[in-house]
Amino acid sequence: MSTFALGSVGGKITPHPILFVPELLLKIFNYLCIPTKLLNLDDIDSASLACKSWHGPALVVKWMHADFRPLISVAAPLRRSEDLGFTFRRPPRAEDWRRFDKIAPLVHSLLMRATSDICISLLSSGFRTRKDPSSPLLPNLRAVTIELTDEDDINGVIPFFPSSLQHLTILNVNNLHTKDLATLLERIPSQFCTLSTLGLHGATLVDLELGRTIARLSHLRTVDLPDMLLCSAIAAPLSELPCLETLRVGGRPHAIGQVGMGTLMSGAFPKLIELVAHFLFDHTTFFLLNEIASTHSIKTLEMTHGEVAGVKVPADLEAAAGAIALHRTALRCLALHSVLADRISANVTQTLSACSNLEYLDLNVVTSVTQVTDIDVEHLVKHLPRLEHLGMYIESDPTPQLTLQSLVSALHHCPRLKFLGLWADATSAKLPITRTPLHHNTPFTLNIGSRDSWRELCPIDSTQAVGALLATLPIIAIEPVCWGLGIASWKPWREVERVIPSCVRPAIMAKTLRGYDQ
Repeated sequence: MSTFALGSVGGKITPHPILFVPELLLKIFNYLCIPTKLLNLDDIDSASLACKSWHGPALVVKWMHADFRPLISVAAPLRRSEDLGFTFRRPPRAEDWRRFDKIAPLVHSLLMRATSDICISLLSSGFRTRKDPSSPLLPNLRAVTIELTDEDDINGVIPFFPSSLQHLTILNVNNLHTKDLATLLERIPSQFCTLSTLGLHGATLVDLELGRTIARLSHLRTVDLPDMLLCSAIAAPLSELPCLETLRVGGRPHAIGQVGMGTLMSGAFPKLIELVAHFLFDHTTFFLLNEIASTHSIKTLEMTHGEVAGVKVPADLEAAAGAIALHRTALRCLALHSVLADRISANVTQTLSACSNLEYLDLNVVTSVTQVTDIDVEHLVKHLPRLEHLGMYIESDPTPQLTLQSLVSALHHCPRLKFLGLWADATSAKLPITRTPLHHNTPFTLNIGSRDSWRELCPIDSTQAVGALLATLPIIAIEPVCWGLGIASWKPWREVERVIPSCVRPAIMAKTLRGYDQ
């Protein structure tokens, strides 16, 4: 599946994935939404040619800040403006819908943000000109992420989606009036009879009626409430969902509520296999993990360090690792996000090595004392042969003693590895890289800290050695953490780029330009 967009780079229209204008709808309508202040008529002509050169539609459409603006004609000389500074040609006509209907069945996923009333009314008025106005706009749509602002948006958009929709995520729910949200949720059971995933992002107000309304969606397997505290008003109704497998809760920046933990420990959610939440990382949390280990086979555990009154209490990572290890038989995915700890010791990696079925491991820890070395990482990866994703982001002062030897160890022992990320130390420049034979055939993405980490890894006198190592590996992308757009002009990076395979370079830049849209 692919998603493309157009952007103006050096005066030319160039495909890159940052502006979120969907290839599919350009292909359907030959229309493109562009702020008039950015492009002149020559640019529009270039955009038209670029659209014609694309092959096949995208199956995933990111319609972010694009509304229904693909209804704009890229070559129309007659335009009228609306509030946001975008131009509209006219509502779609019967011939537009005929072109649309040929490709619309290929759309499986849609993201729409910042939709405007004018855009919706334009599309709604043209909707009646279709051959069969009662049929859904995108008949095979499976997943929708949408931002709505009022009941008019709800009434205008919902009919476009098929009854077979499986995943629905609503962004910025707090923008909706409580009555409008209730109206929407009441329509869902009759409108989408097979819905399996419901996400309400930005919903912070705990409402018993909201929990009861969600509980009526008996087919739900995933409930995503990342901004809501899991308390009895929500936990109790949700525990009635017979098929619930994934629960994502948080209540940023708060941690999971005591009553919510009690609901989990009482044996509710019997089919729960994925738990994503904010925790305090205290002994109550570890008691919870101990208890649910006896009643649930958790395969995915994603824990974010929560706050109390705006303050994080340092975590006891050894106790956390011990509690997590109780799930070692079932656990496939483990992520610890934004964890603040007084120290991280080798005992943590040794304990986690018991989770031999892990396929995804991501540790993001800020600490003042680091006792994890390359030897400890090697011991860990030796026991995790199924690992496909490894992130060891341990930020401390002084710099953690991880070097490129950790990379070498991971690639030796984890043949399936597809992503490797770590914060590394300057001593890695002394590693005899060229003497280390590697036999890793699985293409993977490499992520090594920030630009400062690369400055340490790649001083001018070692760029050839680092580049030689990278050139021997099947890297498909080098993904920076926080470089922004300045990496291409940074001299040490250009030195490394000269010696890595040329096929990697476009992937490097694509990842760099992507931003944080995922």
